[in-house]
Amino acid sequence: EAALRLTPENVPAWTGLGLLALKDGDFAQAADRFTQATAIQPSALGYVLLARALEKGGHPAEAHAADQAARQISPDLTDVRQAADNLLAE
Repeated sequence: EAALRLTPENVPAWTGLGLLALKDGDFAQAADRFTQATAIQPSALGYVLLARALEKGGHPAEAHAADQAARQISPDLTDVRQAADNLLAE
């Protein structure tokens, strides 16, 4: 979080904090971090991660909306979902 105080537009830092929160089961914080990342730099991966956090947090409608946003950027999400799986497995 110190990196974000210096450079609040740091998408990798927001994404990393989101991944940590998601792995820790803090789905609300994960969704907040991924929302910050996608607000700065929209990406299919960011929206897929956001969708996973929202789904796990019990927000299926919002998860569907995030998934649709990912599809607008990348219609075939196969590789993007694999990348998300790889990040979550680390």
